[in-house]
Amino acid sequence: MSENQNNNINISTILLEELEFKRKPNVPDYLIDASKFDAGKLDFATSIERAFSEKGDALILRVRIAITEKDVAEPTFNLVCKMVGIFSQEESGSISLEKFAEYNAPAIIIPYMREVISSISTKAGIIPIIIPPLNLIKMINEAKTIPGDDKKLMQDKK
Repeated sequence: MSENQNNNINISTILLEELEFKRKPNVPDYLIDASKFDAGKLDFATSIERAFSEKGDALILRVRIAITEKDVAEPTFNLVCKMVGIFSQEESGSISLEKFAEYNAPAIIIPYMREVISSISTKAGIIPIIIPPLNLIKMINEAKTIPGDDKKLMQDKK
């Protein structure tokens, strides 16, 4: 077994918690014609929330990405995607669940979000919106850890 594996941490589930997409009938050319696309015209707002079980052996991580047009009075589209990852730790290992929650857990969830966002934008008749590389360090520094545990999701996990 590789030393790089975190075999003591399991992914219980990754699920789509919220998806909101609104689009007006007329959108600018840069959202339809890929050759005119400019990611700089879009605003990507991100947030992370973490909650640990009382025992500290389970983690709920929520990652939210909201995308809209920058500097536009009435955006032609708005997209919000929130995904939840539930992770558990069976025994002590090479990394603590708290440390895993900082970088590893968001890095696992974000590719799932990329696929959802790309797919929904394509189905809405605009170019596939591909989330650019995100500054995970900044996201992590701004992350909120929710005191206590998220009892509802922890109960659902059992």
